[in-house]
Amino acid sequence: MSGEIQITNDFVFKYIFGSEEHQAARNGFINATLNRTGSDAIWESPVLNPFTLQEFPEDNHIVLDVVG
Repeated sequence: MSGEIQITNDFVFKYIFGSEEHQAARNGFINATLNRTGSDAIWESPVLNPFTLQEFPEDNHIVLDVVG
């Protein structure tokens, strides 16, 4: 084990790309992935709460992992 933090680690990825303080990194990643530049680039990408509230104790716990 080298002691390095890997970007492929789920917790590290969510920390970098899933918080409002890192919006520039998230936008850069999205634009690079979608090959968008200039006026076609994404400049805002809000982070929404992925958890749903249970109405009844027997309801399933749902966590959405969707980009819209």
